[in-house]
Amino acid sequence: MSPFERQVLKSVLAWFALQTLYGNASSLHAGENVNVRGMGMARTSVADARGLDAVGINPANLSLLGREIMTFSVLPITGFLSADFLTYDIYSKYLQNGSELSALSQSSKEEVLSAFDGPVGNGRVEATARLFGMTLRIDSTKSIAFTVDYGFVGAGTFPREYARFLLDGNLPGSTFRIDGVAAEVYWHRTYELSYGMPLPTPAFLQSLSFGVGVKFVEGYGYFSLNKLTTTLVTNSSGMISGDVSMLARRVNTDGLSDPLKDFFQTSAGYGVGLDVGFTASLSENLTFGLSVTDIGSIRWTREIEEMSLDSTVTTADPSVLTNVRSLANSTRNGRRSIGEFSTRLPGLVRFGLAARIDRLLGAGNHDELLAAIEYSQGIGASAPLKGQPRISFGVEYKPTSWLPIRGGLAVTGSSSAHVALGLGLIFRSMRLDIATEDISLFLRGRSSSTGSLGMAVKILVH
Repeated sequence: MSPFERQVLKSVLAWFALQTLYGNASSLHAGENVNVRGMGMARTSVADARGLDAVGINPANLSLLGREIMTFSVLPITGFLSADFLTYDIYSKYLQNGSELSALSQSSKEEVLSAFDGPVGNGRVEATARLFGMTLRIDSTKSIAFTVDYGFVGAGTFPREYARFLLDGNLPGSTFRIDGVAAEVYWHRTYELSYGMPLPTPAFLQSLSFGVGVKFVEGYGYFSLNKLTTTLVTNSSGMISGDVSMLARRVNTDGLSDPLKDFFQTSAGYGVGLDVGFTASLSENLTFGLSVTDIGSIRWTREIEEMSLDSTVTTADPSVLTNVRSLANSTRNGRRSIGEFSTRLPGLVRFGLAARIDRLLGAGNHDELLAAIEYSQGIGASAPLKGQPRISFGVEYKPTSWLPIRGGLAVTGSSSAHVALGLGLIFRSMRLDIATEDISLFLRGRSSSTGSLGMAVKILVH
């Protein structure tokens, strides 16, 4: 390792350390595409993703495509589910069979509430499939890619006090103050054309690349709960009264409840987005990546309904206060059709470094060891879909040229770390990747609150 490379590494690692210590809470990812290799490295791939894995992450890396002329993806699929206020064991025991929560024993209610890490719980679900993906090498330094992705993403916040109300109901003399409920869900199909090319290289760099991706997004369903605040008071006779303020919007949510039912239905919205990225190499062993993805919005144009309420509600039935539609129906003009509106895509800024540790340490050419570090920050979309700052660390070790073993760690300032694990098989004309970005489901079983799994196959044409 040269003195210059050593100094650059020390400076970058010190900056990442500060971000780790003072970062905020984060969802694991926002708007990530189907990159199963990066999934096994805790989504640490902005400086090192190649080929189809670079689409939606850093299009500049398309200029670093390998020797293959073309690559095709074979329907890669990833899924992620996380709720820091709910474990699989609690879900299966108390929610799966549709039991009345208020009828649970006191010990069971306390078990449900104990799953919350804090006063407000956070949940996120994502599922993405790449229906088509292809890269084409134009020459040794330029490549294009075209992809079609189909995805579903949702996020929400759920206060512990609201859960307590659902469990205890309208106990005479009880008071519940509820604030912080929010949710946003949408599903879409995205068509993207990406291009990576070299730029004139400054003297202190070995190479510099730029990439851009232009995407057309079709929206098929959307729901948002922007506000729900209230103070609920139950008098001695069991009547509930409270000043309720609520605002929600939905677009074609009948389709949203079953995204695969009407696969080719007419879209309810459309939009455009942009990905841009840069990759710079100090040497063949040290690479930096910077990208901004999903710059854009979706315009929702049909089947739009707004549900709002800002008044005092009095009822003897607590179930009225557990459903957005029933809340809106509890007062006149609570539901109405509205005109078109736009929502911003859940964008992400990424900055990272990848280093070939085996070469920097002069370990020879037998085993390959890649280490990467990345900082990401959500932009564009409003909470809760907007991703918060995240630091991730990833490694890829190849004891042989055909067997990459991957691992990673994603850390935020106020939530537990997520440990990722992945495995690949590399053949001349095919690559297989399997990964999870959180192994807790396999280690903790039913007590886990996070599940994640992805698989991808690529066909290479030389």
